[in-house]
Amino acid sequence: MKMMRMIQILLLAAMQFSSRALSCDISSGVVINEVYYDHPGVDSGWEFIELLNMSDSAIDLSGHTLEAVDGRTGIPRFLWASPAGLILDKAEILLIAGECRVVPDYLILQGDIENGPDGIRLCRSDSVIDRVGYGELEVEDLYESIPAVDAEDGFSLARKPDGHDSNINCNDFVEAHPTPGRRNWYSQDIEIRLDKNFIILCNNKLESILVSIENAGLERFKGEIYLQIVSGLSPVTQRFPVEVDLPPGAYDFVEMSMFFSSLQYGAADLVASGNIDENPCNDSCRVVLVESPSDLVINEIMYRPLSGRSEWIELYNRTVREVDISGWKVIDAAGNEGDLEAGRIEGNGFLIIADDGGSFMDEYPEFQAGLIGMEGDLPALNDQNSGEIAESVELRDAGGGLVDRVSYRDLSGGERGRSIERLSPEVCSSSADGIWHRCSFISGASPGEQNSVYISDDISSFHISISPNPFNPSETRYTEITGKCRRWESGFSVSIFDLRGIRIRRVFSERNGAKSFTCRWDGKSEDKRCLRAGLYLCVVEFTGSGGSVCRREKACVVLSEPGR
Repeated sequence: MKMMRMIQILLLAAMQFSSRALSCDISSGVVINEVYYDHPGVDSGWEFIELLNMSDSAIDLSGHTLEAVDGRTGIPRFLWASPAGLILDKAEILLIAGECRVVPDYLILQGDIENGPDGIRLCRSDSVIDRVGYGELEVEDLYESIPAVDAEDGFSLARKPDGHDSNINCNDFVEAHPTPGRRNWYSQDIEIRLDKNFIILCNNKLESILVSIENAGLERFKGEIYLQIVSGLSPVTQRFPVEVDLPPGAYDFVEMSMFFSSLQYGAADLVASGNIDENPCNDSCRVVLVESPSDLVINEIMYRPLSGRSEWIELYNRTVREVDISGWKVIDAAGNEGDLEAGRIEGNGFLIIADDGGSFMDEYPEFQAGLIGMEGDLPALNDQNSGEIAESVELRDAGGGLVDRVSYRDLSGGERGRSIERLSPEVCSSSADGIWHRCSFISGASPGEQNSVYISDDISSFHISISPNPFNPSETRYTEITGKCRRWESGFSVSIFDLRGIRIRRVFSERNGAKSFTCRWDGKSEDKRCLRAGLYLCVVEFTGSGGSVCRREKACVVLSEPGR
């Protein structure tokens, strides 16, 4: 049955286009050099076909046409016809494209190119000049020997090297980054890329970004290049040297960090320089430099609420002025967007963005700060880690500008109803030492108030600090215990002992959170009894990745009597 269907298709194609189907491709020196048919999102208007003159002289394209051929039936559709007298010079590339690209009217495609399996034919009168088929084609006449691969969206099919024609599509064409109107390949060609279009800077310091360096050329590349960031009218940053030794098609990642003496936030370019190659078009990429911490920061996140309760995000306004957040968006790691309801956040104030405002107020009836929802649903906040993070959350203003972006790992484990809190609104969102700890309050969260893990100043010492000390619970309510993990330490546990060495309170513990921490002791025992005045011992155990204790820090803490 399948064979009969194939015969019927072939007969239909032969009857309709016998002169083309039975003739061999006629060499004219012009080849289809690149085809782009699957644009991310809507394809129409973005597609293009490149023609390349590989002969030793100029060619008159009068009478040349392009057709898109259905991969199942072999039926062609008209795409483009050359106007009379159009001359293609030796080694010249001609771009014929959809209306979304900048080409003269006589070079606009008159139809859409289908995603694979399909084919493209370049014809002159009744003769086929060149053809390329892609995907698992059923009609053999649509390709040369073996079809090319079916390119993923955002990629083109490009001859490698330019103009190479062995009459075997799968050998001649490869999946590549589109190069409309330009050569596909160069002998020496280094391409740099970032995985995102923005860079968060911590107080004019670039903590760390990963730059992808790929050898997109046809020959091995070995030598030194320099990376630098050029920001508007600001001076060029210092050059970051990188040694490169890559065979064709190979790539490597470079971790880059630097300081800026002067900076203009906003649009900038990451540039590779140093006499590096023949193709300057991919030696830079446009990025946006974002200052952190910004005026508004993401301050607390409830990503695993109690069953039936609301997920929520808390914003904090670091400025004294009111900010209108109408038209702003929240975007998660997968690119899901949620539009904020119209609202304002007062100076030095808090604002909760809740998935379910009614459920949120039922859970926190004494909440006094601002509360808004989403026009639609708040993007669901992931619980589990996926690689290095569980989720990222972006806050963008009405113009699409990035205000803040944070990521988090799963710190709560299987526990529900406990939020993660930012160490401080003053800490950079991309700090290499992390910014999150679980809330240490009994209630499990601190919406609309200062975080339980709040640190007023950056901690530089690795020794613990207790303040106030002595302290009186009836006057100051609690004393703060602060500390910092060393680079190889991944967790800590804070406990209070009496002078007999008996642990009377486990105050706080954390694994894989931020390197700096703070927690509060209210002068009570594990069973919430008020302890008598006297001398106690605070012990902080720092643990490594395997959970074993790496270091212990001890300090005396004095619990004073009222009036002392």
